[in-house]
Amino acid sequence: MIGKRIKRARRAKGLSQQEVAKRTGFCVTDVSKFEQGKLKPTSKTLISFSHALDVRFEFFSRPSRQLKQPKYRCSSLDKEQLAYIEANILDTIERFFHLKELCPNNFFTEFTIPKTLLKKGISAEKAANIMRKEWQLGVNEITNLKNIFEKYGIIVLVVNFDEKTEFDGLVTTIDKVPIIVINENWPEERQRFTMAHELSHLIFATHFENEEIKDEENFCNHFAGAFLVTTESVIQELGDYRENLGLYELYLLKHKYGLSMKSWIYRAYESKVISKEIKERLFDVFKKNKWNLQEPGKQITLTSSNYFNQLLFRAFAEDFISESKAAELYGISVMNFNSMRRNFVYC
Repeated sequence: MIGKRIKRARRAKGLSQQEVAKRTGFCVTDVSKFEQGKLKPTSKTLISFSHALDVRFEFFSRPSRQLKQPKYRCSSLDKEQLAYIEANILDTIERFFHLKELCPNNFFTEFTIPKTLLKKGISAEKAANIMRKEWQLGVNEITNLKNIFEKYGIIVLVVNFDEKTEFDGLVTTIDKVPIIVINENWPEERQRFTMAHELSHLIFATHFENEEIKDEENFCNHFAGAFLVTTESVIQELGDYRENLGLYELYLLKHKYGLSMKSWIYRAYESKVISKEIKERLFDVFKKNKWNLQEPGKQITLTSSNYFNQLLFRAFAEDFISESKAAELYGISVMNFNSMRRNFVYC
């Protein structure tokens, strides 16, 4: 098990065995044997690996987790890129579950899928409306999507990958707990759309597996848009029918609802407020101006979620975990953990 964790830590840093050998002073052959479990590392060896790979010593003894049939939202990735992404995500997930095991069950809510969504032939639009009703969201904008998900038992974990990685997010389930992972380096509206998109994958996983819903990605995209902005809100904001949509009008709506300008165009089309021709014309404007990845104007800044940190400090305050365990799960030394809390008190 330790060998696999050494390998995973190396992949999480994007390092080759040769680079790790240089950092540790071991030969490449020995690094390979440690990873394969053919050589048993001593405590001194693990300390060398912890320094070289920038992980705490406890990382090597932490229980391992595996992603269960993860559904990725990203561009095509090669084997090495996937290994890099999974290694980083698993570290975040393992720290969460280690904390979960140390806390009482009443710290957490169990996610349930409304029975009405399990019926065959349901549309993405109707499914989104049912989900909003189940979660008592009304028809107005959702200000803090992460908090809503976590309130109803979906863990949202945030990772940091640069844009070159082209990773948006994924959904998986571990020990019956649904987990959505998002990349914080994308604009806020893209993160929100990814969360809603992955929620659809989570709810309709069985439908997709049984091919009851044919076009999986389009269904999830439609669900995400309808979940974030209802048809009722689209008509209320834009009117029953339009011959054109103003760019600044879309910009203001983006900031009000946390849905991208381009997605607003699509929602207007899905709600029959604009025709297909108008939609395509507006999309051409975005393509011509290279706004598909970076839309014009200021970026959205919405309230963030610190769910993991809140759980950790609650567990620490109620003496479910020690100071050293809190520092380990937070990913810093005990001294820095102490310093962080003191600076907060006296700032």
